[in-house]
Amino acid sequence: MPKKVTPIQVDNGKVIECSPITLDLKIKNKKNKNEYIKYVDTNLYFRHMGGAGTIYCCDCQYSEEITSHLHGIEFDDYGFEIEAYSSGYQCQSCSKFYTLHYNEVKELEESDKQCECGGKLEDDKPILCPQCKSKKVEYYCRIIT
Repeated sequence: MPKKVTPIQVDNGKVIECSPITLDLKIKNKKNKNEYIKYVDTNLYFRHMGGAGTIYCCDCQYSEEITSHLHGIEFDDYGFEIEAYSSGYQCQSCSKFYTLHYNEVKELEESDKQCECGGKLEDDKPILCPQCKSKKVEYYCRIIT
């Protein structure tokens, strides 16, 4: 049985162990349709997270508050309740984090998913540390809706 570790273990201020979330998938073998290949993805994705919290890089100790996905209610111009959402995105060029807001009336357009550097904002790519570009990051949720 593997030892149980906390997501981050610190000794005298230095990170000594950082264990990412793993996603075990069974993928069909293309050569043998009756066989499955075990695939372990240790990358962190916005779609696997919820709420708002902190991203922490296990390599360079960078941290930043981000929104993954929040939902709630807002009022339209006529005072009617409509569902509202805030979702996290990351620029694939400069790695800057963004929170985009939309609701059941105003959907997100492709033009909304553009970084100020000209890069494309994505929520389905692995999250990278904006400082060192490492994929070895952890997410600590503070608020969930």
